Amino acid sequence: MSGEQRAECGDSDDEADGGHEHAPPPRRSLQVALVARRLRRPHEGHHVAGEERPAEGEEDPHEQVVTEEQGVGSEHGPESGARTWRRHPRGARLVRMGFHHVALATRDTAATHRFYTEVMGFELVKVVVAPTPGEHGGWSKHFFYDTAGAGGASGDAGMIAFWEIHDDHIGDGFPVDINKAAGLPWWVNHLAFDAPTRDDLDRHRERWRSHGHTVLEVDHEFCVSIYIRDPSGNMVEFCHTVRPFTAHERDRAAALLGEARPELDRDEPKVTVHPPLAAVAGD
Repeated sequence: MSGEQRAECGDSDDEADGGHEHAPPPRRSLQVALVARRLRRPHEGHHVAGEERPAEGEEDPHEQVVTEEQGVGSEHGPESGARTWRRHPRGARLVRMGFHHVALATRDTAATHRFYTEVMGFELVKVVVAPTPGEHGGWSKHFFYDTAGAGGASGDAGMIAFWEIHDDHIGDGFPVDINKAAGLPWWVNHLAFDAPTRDDLDRHRERWRSHGHTVLEVDHEFCVSIYIRDPSGNMVEFCHTVRPFTAHERDRAAALLGEARPELDRDEPKVTVHPPLAAVAGD
C-alpha cells in the first residue's frame, strides 16, 4: 500500500512519520542537446499558403527537440531531472510538451476561483461565455488559469480550466468530485502540477499551510509530492522530480506493465503530514 493510500489528505488526522534527509548529490553541469528529429507536423492535413512542407514521412529541417538535463546539487537534492521541449518551426520560443489544459466542472465558481488563485497561485487568464451544445438554450462560462501563475507566459506551463454550467437539460446537481462520481477513493484520480525545484515545492507547501490546509508530503524517491483537496473534493498535487529515470527503470517499465502480479516495491514512500500554520501558531 502506497503512502498516498496510508495517509489522509486535506483535513487529515494522521500524524507525521517524521522528517528525512537526502544526501547531497554531486554537482553536474547543465547539458542541453539540440537534436533534429523526423517529426510529422501535428496539424497534418492543414496547409498554410506559401509554406514549404516536407513530403509525408520525410524530415522537416525546421523542427527540433530540445532535451535539457539538470542536476545541480543542493542540500535539498537535484534541482530537476530531464525535461523535453519542442522548438516551434520558424519561431524562437521553446514550449514544454504536455497538456494544453485540463477541464473540470464546478458548482461553486467563487470558491474554485479563490482556491486556484490564492491557494494554488495560478492566474485567471481567459473566460469564454458561450451557449452549451444542443438546442436547450443553455449557456456556460469556461474559465482558464495559467498554472505558471502571475507573470508567466500564458499557457506555456499548461492550464487548468473549469465549467460553470447553466443548462436546464443538464441541471445543477451533477457531481464534481471525480473520484466520488467514479466510486473510487479520494487518492486515485488527481491532478499533479510540476514544481521545477525543491524551493518551489517548499514555497507551495508553506502557502497551502498559510491558508489553513493540512498538507500531505510523500517522498517517492524519484520525486517528492505534496497533496491537498480543492473545494470540489478533487486531490491536487505539486510534484518535484529529483532525478532522471535510469535506463534500467525504463527497460523494466514495459515488463512490469505486462506482469499480472508483479513483485511489490520494497521501499515504502516516506510520509510527513504538515499541520496548518494557523494551528501551529495557536499551540
